[in-house]
Amino acid sequence: MNTRFIVKAVAAIALTMFAFAACDKDRKDPKDPGGKEQPIEEVTPGLSVTASYYGDYLGNHFLDYVLVFVIGETDADGYFVHGGKKLSLDILTSETAGGPTLFPAGIYEITNANHNSVGIMPTPESEDDETCTFFYDEMDASNYWNLAVDSARLEVESNGGQYTIKVDFTSDGDTFSWLYKGSLPIVDYSNTNNGSGEGPDGDYDFKADCAYAYNLGRSWDDPADPNDTDDWELEFYNSKNDNEWMSVEIVAPAASNIADLPTGNFVIPASFDDHPAAGSLLPPYVWNEVWCGTFYGFGEEVWYVACSGSLKISKSGDDYTFELSFRDDGYEDEEYGYDPARVTMTYTGKVEVDVSEYWDGTDDEEDYMFNMKKAGPTAKVKMARRNSVKRQSKAALKAAGRR
Repeated sequence: MNTRFIVKAVAAIALTMFAFAACDKDRKDPKDPGGKEQPIEEVTPGLSVTASYYGDYLGNHFLDYVLVFVIGETDADGYFVHGGKKLSLDILTSETAGGPTLFPAGIYEITNANHNSVGIMPTPESEDDETCTFFYDEMDASNYWNLAVDSARLEVESNGGQYTIKVDFTSDGDTFSWLYKGSLPIVDYSNTNNGSGEGPDGDYDFKADCAYAYNLGRSWDDPADPNDTDDWELEFYNSKNDNEWMSVEIVAPAASNIADLPTGNFVIPASFDDHPAAGSLLPPYVWNEVWCGTFYGFGEEVWYVACSGSLKISKSGDDYTFELSFRDDGYEDEEYGYDPARVTMTYTGKVEVDVSEYWDGTDDEEDYMFNMKKAGPTAKVKMARRNSVKRQSKAALKAAGRR
């Protein structure tokens, strides 16, 4: 027996009964003073609409938005509490209309899969196509389906920040018509310089808005000449573009409270050996097949490396301020080469400190370093990259003989 058919049939009956009730109400046929009939447009109960703005994400001179329609209660993580429906439409608009604070009014229908015209991009047939057009239907935790959108027509009107949005669509043989009136929250993911799947070029100012710190302990100490230092890894992220992030590694004097983030000036040393001194900002290096040190990452690639530079850390109340500036000397290669660039970042705010991997030097050195997990970002959740351009990881760096 097709359980899904029965469930959907029951839902269809309920919707039909609702439609009959609506028809009974519509028979009142209100008239204006001139005697002309005025259509009644009832807002769909429980419907919310949000938008994400990606700028010219595809690099084809169209502005890319994703509109998400939701019916049903969701929890803090966006999951339905008792089932619901979600419609996601990936829409291209004119490059001259709209922006990060305004979705342009107009009529949009599904276009072709070439992504070269204004309209709703169709549900992708290939996993490599990261278009976000789909319909999600959940009856309960064990009955849910992610379905293609077969046809859609979107009508959008706006007036003083208030929107009237009507969408008619079909999916898996079912037809839906939803109406929304209200504000349209838009989250800007364009980040201007690198809203596309390819990282930035040239000088770049990284807009970080959250930070994490990991105290790894005495991993740089020399037993023959102990300098009593702690190794810190700092991670910075931009919530408006999950593709990009910054990794920073510093060596600081060991503190009595290992959760106290150090302050002061840190500079990339002229020479980098196995025992960097306190006050060092570390250049990128590879340890245990993992990139460490100071660099800007885009997606899964090391994009800018810190060949020279400095970091200033200060504190006021519970907030820290990080002022980072480093130079990437560039990379000479016929296919993957790029010019030198200056990378900067300033972040002020709270920092989440993790000391779970702290090492005080008392454990067996070989066992510890073999089993030690390099601190990893707790908040880093990468979005699927659209039209990602694979860039060769930047090599030609000193691989320090870390103990």
